[in-house]
Amino acid sequence: MLPPSLILSLLLASIYAFAFYLLFGRRERSLAYYWLVSLVAFFSSQRLPPLEALDRFAIGDVQPVTGAVICLAALLVANLVRL
Repeated sequence: MLPPSLILSLLLASIYAFAFYLLFGRRERSLAYYWLVSLVAFFSSQRLPPLEALDRFAIGDVQPVTGAVICLAALLVANLVRL
């Protein structure tokens, strides 16, 4: 069974990717690229040391605000590269 923090992380990263695709998606395959970029960015952001100002928004082990900021930055870079 998957831990709840992993399920929440997958869900949040998928929501960010789908929302970004709805706003900026060009082709159908862009969703798969955005989803992959979002997953990598979100899980990478969880390995960063927690920022004191954003630590109060943590849900268990998951830091959704830090993850959202890193995901948005990564998705913007992916959009500029024309994925």
